[in-house]
Amino acid sequence: MDAWETHLSARVKTADRYDREIELCADYRPKNILPPEEVWRAVAENKSTRENVLDVAFAKQIVEAARANDFQRRF
Repeated sequence: MDAWETHLSARVKTADRYDREIELCADYRPKNILPPEEVWRAVAENKSTRENVLDVAFAKQIVEAARANDFQRRF
């Protein structure tokens, strides 16, 4: 993951004018389609019990992976 972070940072630095605001605001996300991380976030925030520990761990993994791969809101 560190190699990818380094690669992204290097790519951003090569731009003469990097507009962080446009990168943060320009993506289109339809309101009628929920991304998987939104669906799993409620499960990930639950308290783990013996019955749901695997589900909560899976949900946390999904949410974390989605957060790490959200390139539109990284910089």
